[in-house]
Amino acid sequence: TCSKMPRSKLVLTFDQKARKDFVCGFRKRKDQRRKIAQEELKVKARKEKAGGRRAKRDERDKRMQEYEEVMRARREQRQKEEEEIREFRRLREVQNRDRQVTEQINEMESSDTDSEIVQVERRDK
Repeated sequence: TCSKMPRSKLVLTFDQKARKDFVCGFRKRKDQRRKIAQEELKVKARKEKAGGRRAKRDERDKRMQEYEEVMRARREQRQKEEEEIREFRRLREVQNRDRQVTEQINEMESSDTDSEIVQVERRDK
């Protein structure tokens, strides 16, 4: 035959204060969830705002870099043109000097031939 084991009895005690906190706490817990959600929204909005500022700053930096590149290219082009102008002026000065030297040589040659002609005429006499 089966022997029955004695069961341990479960005793529940009813706490009136805990019941009241649970029943009345619905609103408090709901308000707490709302407060947490609002704080999360504030944090999210702050991050989005910061992200927008970061995007604007990145765009501004990109435009500034492009502007600096354009200005650098213009400056290099202007320097190149100025160097070409200086080189042209140097060449023109050299050509002018060459022309002056050539003219002086021609003058000297013509004066030499004139004096030779005069000297030759004098010898003949």
